[in-house]
Amino acid sequence: MQLRPFHTFLVILLPICLLAKGESSHYQVAVRQMGHHILSDFGDTQSRVMPVKQEGDVFILRFEHAFSFEPLRLVSRIEETVQQAKLSEYYHVALINEASGEVVYSFEHSPDSLSNIIPCLGRDQPVASYRLQIRFPEFQEEESAEIPLWLMTLFIVGPIALLLIYPRKKKSQTEDFKEELIQLGAYSYSPTKAMLRIEDQAQELTGKEGDLLLRLYQDLNQTVKREELLEAVWGDDGDYVGRTLDVFVSRLRKKLEADPSVKIVNIRGVGYKLIC
Repeated sequence: MQLRPFHTFLVILLPICLLAKGESSHYQVAVRQMGHHILSDFGDTQSRVMPVKQEGDVFILRFEHAFSFEPLRLVSRIEETVQQAKLSEYYHVALINEASGEVVYSFEHSPDSLSNIIPCLGRDQPVASYRLQIRFPEFQEEESAEIPLWLMTLFIVGPIALLLIYPRKKKSQTEDFKEELIQLGAYSYSPTKAMLRIEDQAQELTGKEGDLLLRLYQDLNQTVKREELLEAVWGDDGDYVGRTLDVFVSRLRKKLEADPSVKIVNIRGVGYKLIC
């Protein structure tokens, strides 16, 4: 099936938008999950974990109530979440006292366990209001995928503009006929099946032949101008030349020749007339 230009436009740009925005959201959800685990370990299952704020490659998480934490358990919880969420294995964590602004605990992690810096694992920290900050240096590349304003504008305005300027596909003449059978002298024609029958003989019409026959039938026994026939059958396709119409009329005549009362008459210099 051939896609129209504005459909193609959406198919290409929509995944780009989702990809660019999805990575940041994924990290934010994972960091918020870390906060949930930290509070749960402290026995707090009721207070709210605040929404994560992002500043470049740094994700900042605040808590509704004060709490205490044990460094070993904190490190384990963060490592578990990073692994489960498949985040970058390079990160730096800092717990900051909201009142004083001091970093009360911090550690670094990388895939190389020898380069990890995780101090003071056995020292419990007192109850206080803390802010968790976790930096993912490798996230900088992901952040650069942020969609620029011009692209977002193009994504919104582009499909609308294409809908307005792109010519609509011509509706098939078959869609105008709800009858199952059309009687043409001794012939009967089914638009939905594109089948022309006379007695026990049946022959199938092509799409263009069927549309031409139906357009002539719409003005039975009246002259239909060449321009009207070309527009009705070929529309904006642009795939016809001067004698294309005459060729298709000739084909129809041959398929209707079993009944002499059914004729397609050439009105010289004007168009054609279907008589039956």
